[in-house]
Amino acid sequence: MSEPAQRQETSPLRTDDVTGMDPCGAPSRMEPAPVVLIVDDEPSILSALTRLLRKPRYTVLTAEGGEAGLNVLASTPVDLIISDMRMPYMSGADFLARVQARYPDTIRILLTGYSEVESVVRAINEAGIYRYLNKPWDDHDLLTTVAQALEQKRLSREAVQLTALARKQNDELRAFNAGLEAMVLARTEEVQRLARHDPLTGLYNRRVLAAELEAAIAESRVTGCPYLVLIIDLDRFKPVNDLRGHRVGDIVLCEIAERLKDALRRSDTVSRLGGDEFAVIAKADRGSYAESAINLAGRLLAEIRKPVMIDGNRIEIGASIGIASCPSDGSDAEGLLRSADIAMYRAKREARGSFRFFEQRMDEELREQRELEVDVRAAINNGLVLPHYQPLIDIRNNHLYGFEILARWQDPVRGAVPPDIFIPVAEQLGLIPRLTSSLLRHACRDAVRWSNDKIRLSINISPSQLKDIRLPDQLLAILDAEFFPPPRLEIEITETALVGDIETAKAVLSALRAAGITVALDDFGTGYSSLYHLRELKFDKVKIDKSFVQLMQSNNESDKIVEAMIGLAKCLGMPAVAEGIEDRASLDHLIFKGCDFGQGFYFGKAMSAEKAKALLTAFEDTSAIVDSKR
Repeated sequence: MSEPAQRQETSPLRTDDVTGMDPCGAPSRMEPAPVVLIVDDEPSILSALTRLLRKPRYTVLTAEGGEAGLNVLASTPVDLIISDMRMPYMSGADFLARVQARYPDTIRILLTGYSEVESVVRAINEAGIYRYLNKPWDDHDLLTTVAQALEQKRLSREAVQLTALARKQNDELRAFNAGLEAMVLARTEEVQRLARHDPLTGLYNRRVLAAELEAAIAESRVTGCPYLVLIIDLDRFKPVNDLRGHRVGDIVLCEIAERLKDALRRSDTVSRLGGDEFAVIAKADRGSYAESAINLAGRLLAEIRKPVMIDGNRIEIGASIGIASCPSDGSDAEGLLRSADIAMYRAKREARGSFRFFEQRMDEELREQRELEVDVRAAINNGLVLPHYQPLIDIRNNHLYGFEILARWQDPVRGAVPPDIFIPVAEQLGLIPRLTSSLLRHACRDAVRWSNDKIRLSINISPSQLKDIRLPDQLLAILDAEFFPPPRLEIEITETALVGDIETAKAVLSALRAAGITVALDDFGTGYSSLYHLRELKFDKVKIDKSFVQLMQSNNESDKIVEAMIGLAKCLGMPAVAEGIEDRASLDHLIFKGCDFGQGFYFGKAMSAEKAKALLTAFEDTSAIVDSKR
């Protein structure tokens, strides 16, 4: 005889169906209603319990007997089972025991009579029931038991979930900590590497170099074996950065770094000091210090001179090297590096692409140079570099045409400092624009005091100034402030000033000429002599360099060159000025050649404003050339 089929009765479900229990036994909001399975062989009990459990809105399933209950469990997840103890074919204890074995998470409640104590105990032990309830049951007690059981299950489930989440988070935390430790370790290693190495080339940095050098000094004192310290500064590297960009410049630096490493022994140390400067520490062969240094420097220069190919472009640079020996050229790392640095700058100044050994006199000369720089800066800033005036003579008509403004510095300690000493220093310090402005301002004031409204002034403009588009406004502002007419000013530029940014030079010269200022090409024939420049820039005068003028009577080629230059100027509609006239014979020869103007010691050396005024007065009174040297 087969067991009757199961039946299902459910309470109506709504979107706010619930789970969890409130104090009255109803599930709390937000989760699906718990599923309760009632197993009993009496339909009346099934109906009664279904009506009772429908009130808290549980989903209620029913089964008439244990076998039918197992079938329900096989197809539907059930949260709680209420089973009768006495049922045909399969007792409640056996049924719940099977449920425990197959579905251990399902809560099991047993309904039993008072006379079935032994069976209940066995069910508790074997079936692991949550609680047993006596028949007839108390509705409130049953609902409370069901609610508490389901709440306990919910809490247990949440505890399991929280435990799993905590375990997962712990695993993730352990993984994060492991990753963090690895990241910190990698970062620490990177910081330690950067503390010792140059980030671009990977070479040792200055800090490590100093430590290695101190160790070499200590070893040298004990063993007597000298060490070499070489400072290497790349030549022609700045144009690489300026013209091709820093990416290419960085590639070149890295390539040079690799070449330096390959050219050295494993015991040697090479570092990057910064920019395009490197340093090497190498042990010299005992007894042949100079030979070791020469061989090493020559090898390094040869490696650096090799072309670097980047993106199909051939880049060629060189280097200048300064060499110092340890311990003779310094008692500590700083002193040795300074000595090698001084020698490097001497090599760069005298012959780029070479090397120089440090000599004590270099240190003295450098100290003197630094003192000179300080004094030059102070002299220019304080207006102590004053204008002197060299006459410019119209040799055709024998009258004073104007004066060239020349800088003169009378130092309280050094005395008269030659311009070829302090002018290059001013250029290095970037003070030429300030010096030019100061000289022109003084000269305009002097010229106004001379009370001659025809005398002209000329002043030399440096290549760097000619590249400054602001130059015309700056000069005109000075002329305006000093009430000096622009047509009485002439600027002189050399041919070397035109090499490079020719378009900016054209714009500057055009603006000056538009304001009435004339432009002369100075030292013509000694620089980048270009007919293109004469044609395009439309100079007002050409000044023939004194090196040709002073040799023209003794050297036939120089004489022909002077004659050709005068003829070229006339063809282009420009007067020619001969520099360096020192005697009457040269003057007569130039007049015969058709030269227009002349300068030189024959007419007078550069003179103070007072002597210039006296010369001007003499020309006005006598219209004769005065020997200003007396």
